Amino acid sequence: MNNVYLRRGIWLFVFSFCFALFCLFPSVYKNIGNMKGKFVFASILEQTDKIKKIELSTPEALITLIREKNLWRVAEADLYYAGYRQIESLFDFFKNARIQRNVELSDAEFADNFAENATEIVLYDESGKKLMSLIAGRRTYNNKFIYIRFPDSDEIYMAGNAPQLPENVYSWLQQPLLSLNSAGVQDILIKREKGDMVVGRDVPGYPFWLMDGSKMVRRVDAEDLLNQLQSVYFIGVKSVQNFDEQLFSRRKEFRVTTFDGVIIDFILFYGRGEYWLKENISLTSLPTSAARQFAKDSKELSEYWYFQLSEYAGSRLWNTEVLR
Repeated sequence: MNNVYLRRGIWLFVFSFCFALFCLFPSVYKNIGNMKGKFVFASILEQTDKIKKIELSTPEALITLIREKNLWRVAEADLYYAGYRQIESLFDFFKNARIQRNVELSDAEFADNFAENATEIVLYDESGKKLMSLIAGRRTYNNKFIYIRFPDSDEIYMAGNAPQLPENVYSWLQQPLLSLNSAGVQDILIKREKGDMVVGRDVPGYPFWLMDGSKMVRRVDAEDLLNQLQSVYFIGVKSVQNFDEQLFSRRKEFRVTTFDGVIIDFILFYGRGEYWLKENISLTSLPTSAARQFAKDSKELSEYWYFQLSEYAGSRLWNTEVLR
């Protein structure tokens, strides 16, 4: 008889314990039940076209993206153009990011790490009204998800479809300044006080020769220069009205002409420990259709701007043997 009562007591205890857990479940997992699978930017999902300004407060800088017609510009870079891929990735995040689950912050180190790596995203409409804000922390170890927090809540969630959020201003700019196919370069003209120097070739990919009119004088190695021009990245930019050439005591000028009819004039400035590059693109008398399209696409991105090179890239270009 005692065993019967004992078994009944045990079952009653187990039932009571399970019932208590069941009652606590909605409270403990309220956030998971309410938020899992929901869009992170649900409040603006149907009005992303109203976003006219985006502020990104990263651990390194404040980046302000401003929409001008269908293009985005970066306010901290003299309103130079933002990178197409970065903007597309950011708006894909706005439209598709969903909450996976909430994260318990029992680990103080995790909470500190989230705060140290957090970027606040604030969205505004044309009138300057705030549409929404979000705090994005570090990414998960597999790089597939990102930890997020809404400013009016202490809850942290893990969300998918998250882009990399560059922390520096120049990483949001349309890069590179130039992508040049070195095999397609026909002539290089280097301007010098004692007389211009021209190196050229008749066949794409062949070695360069120092030219005296139409006469080939000697072989010249121009590969170092061409390798550097294959992909030119910059760390700063100024519009023509905000750049003073007189502040730079030294300069080097050279011109590159391609076989398909593109002419690229470069001016490399040096002074105060900084290197800046000016680029202007034009066409020969008989350009190809591809050359015309290249010049058209590149005009707005280069003609009205000066570009700051890193100390490493600038010094390498300045000291290239063919430019000495």
